[in-house]
Formats: sequence, C-alpha cells, structure tokens
Amino acid sequence: MTYSQAATLKRKFIEERQRILKRNVTSLENTLYDAIFNKLIADLDVTDGKIVSNNKNIDLTSALNKIFDTFNKSEYLPLIKAFSKDFQQIQKLNETYFDILAQDKKKLDTVSKQVNSIMEKTIGITNDGKIVSKGYLDRLVTDNTLQSEIKTLTYRAVTGGLPIVDYKDSIKRLVVGSDNVDGALQKHFNTFAYDTYTQFDRTSSKLYAVKLDLKYFIYAGGEINTTRCFCDRNNGKVFSTDEAEEWIRLLNDECGPIWNEKVDGTYDPISDMGGYNCRHTPDYISETIAKKLRPDLEN
Repeated sequence: MTYSQAATLKRKFIEERQRILKRNVTSLENTLYDAIFNKLIADLDVTDGKIVSNNKNIDLTSALNKIFDTFNKSEYLPLIKAFSKDFQQIQKLNETYFDILAQDKKKLDTVSKQVNSIMEKTIGITNDGKIVSKGYLDRLVTDNTLQSEIKTLTYRAVTGGLPIVDYKDSIKRLVVGSDNVDGALQKHFNTFAYDTYTQFDRTSSKLYAVKLDLKYFIYAGGEINTTRCFCDRNNGKVFSTDEAEEWIRLLNDECGPIWNEKVDGTYDPISDMGGYNCRHTPDYISETIAKKLRPDLEN
C-alpha cells in the first residue's frame, strides 16, 4: 500500500462514519419523539382541544426524567460508544499511514504508543474503549440541554392550557426538526461532533509528524460544491509546516481560513486548516517526496 492509498482509505472511512452517524442521530430523534408522545403526550388530560392545567398533567412532566433515562441508556449511550470506536479506528489507520513513511520502525512503535495515549485523553476514552468521566465523550452523554428545554416547554404548555396540537407540533419541531431545519440532536452533533472526526485526525497526524520529524505535507481532501476559497486554492499542493504557520496572517481574509477565536479558541494551522467544518487534512510526506512533487523546495 502506498501513502496515497492509505490516506484515501482513511478519508473514505471518516466520510462514511460521518454519514452513518448523521443517519443514526436522525433515527434517535424519531425514537425520542415517539417515546415522549407515547409516554407523556398521549396521557395528558385534554378538554376542548386544550391541555388541562391540573395536578395529574403537572405530575406527568416528571415522566420526562424517566423517558430520558431510558433513552440515554438504551439508545444514546450505545451511539456514543460506537462513535468512540471510530476514533480508535482512525488511530489505527494513522499508524498504518505513518508506517509507510517511517524509516525507523522501532521509533514508530514508541511514537504510536505516545500518540495513542495523548489522543485517548483528548477524546476522553481509555485504551480499552471506556468513556472517561468529564471527558469530551462523557460531556456528549451527560448534556441535558434538550431535556431541560422539553421540560420547560411542557410545564408552560400544561400551566398555560396550550392547545394540544400546538404543544405536539412544538415538541416535534424541537426534537425532530422540520423541512430544512435540523432537530435538536442534529444541531448538537453539528456543533460538537461531526467536525471532531477530521479535527481528531489532523491533531493525531500532527503529533506523529512532530515526533517523526516530518516537515512537509499535501493539503489533501479534494473539492466539493461548498469548498472555500482558501481550501480551493491550496487543495492538492505541497507545503512545509513553516509555510503553514503563515496562514494565521490570512484569518478571515476574503480568501483565508474562516475562524472565530471567541468561539473556537486559538487557530492552529495544521489542526484547523481552513477553519470550522473544513474537510481537508495534512497528508504528511517525506522531504524526498516533497521535493519531487515541488522542485522549488530544493532552493
């Protein structure tokens, strides 16, 4: 296998897992809505089309805790565990990639162990795949933003005598979404998960490169309809890590990386490349390959 084939294999894996995760999250949204409908909405007392403000209905709002407990254990946690295994597979694919480039296999073995340890801590999993308390993955599991929003909406609907149709539509829009509007879980994963695949891969690759003293890479990932000017201009080209450091001067220029330091923190050219939701990665190469692909580096 060539380094190019290994890079393509890894990219295809990431793209496929992102698609599968998105599909599974949509399925979870529907499962959660069905549970709320069957175990809460269907049991509400309704008179003349309006929710009755009585003790029974107010007490029913507490059923949401049980609904979410069951949902988290039976549906949501297994999805997060599958998500965590994807990162372990990315690590294996990176080890395969750098094995092709590394001259010193003994050193690579040491480096791989170091990088795996660092990345496991970064993502919040142990080497046997368990989720670490208060780590990144654990925060995905324990986030109760959606539960709180549904509780507030339900309590207001009951105490305010909201028409049952309006309440049901509000819950469905919130949980499942509507035409061209994502549901709550999709929005959450759009913000905190989908981009993590590529960021994780780039950060892992950078650690390998630093420890193996690789200073050149191909700006790889191809182009799609939404490819930004910065990525379009750099796609497929060879750069040195020193040249990449200069990208910080182009932040938010007309044809520079898109970045919001207040939201996303300090920009790292290799880990962040084109900015939020950038699909490109640094495919590291040896100095010999770099100079063949870009002869001006000889000077």
